[in-house]
Amino acid sequence: MDQGSNVTIAANTFSRDGYTFTGWNTQADGTGTAYAAGETISLSEDTTLYAQWAEIVDWNGSEVGKTATNLDINYQSDVTLSLPAAGYQKEVDVVFAIDCSSVLENNAADMANALYQMAQELLEKEHILLNIGVVGYGHNADVLAELQPVNAENADDFLAALTVAFENSLTDDSQIDHDGGSNVQVGIRVAKNLFG
Repeated sequence: MDQGSNVTIAANTFSRDGYTFTGWNTQADGTGTAYAAGETISLSEDTTLYAQWAEIVDWNGSEVGKTATNLDINYQSDVTLSLPAAGYQKEVDVVFAIDCSSVLENNAADMANALYQMAQELLEKEHILLNIGVVGYGHNADVLAELQPVNAENADDFLAALTVAFENSLTDDSQIDHDGGSNVQVGIRVAKNLFG
């Protein structure tokens, strides 16, 4: 072609798995001049155009709905986010496995307060229905609190009951055997069973 000839950019006939074609560019890395298919340009020298690709994003499987248009030649896209409705609630189950060793013996109230503070942080999150269970373990394990809803209205009662359960786990009448050391695996196994 003669210098200064007008050329129409061809449509893309290539495909790339997991990517969408976004246009053409004079540099392979996209830092040159961008052109769209069907665009007419005036050439002053031999020019190579490189196909430009954008990874296809899978928006499925998310709590937040998202839609996006393909990238344009300026690498821009229109994105729409659909946030959960005001009444949306996500249920979260948390089970704590507590070593009922001598550490708990001297710190039952402090341990209960630490768990309470963690629960309070979760309760401050919007749209969360919180369920908490607690397992104590030594040589064997026992459920100290069944998995149950904990909220702003009953959190103080939960703390009081948990403190009593910690103190009871240290008595000779406890189901938790403190002889022979701690068995973390049995504690985790009993905790997993609380999830159902």
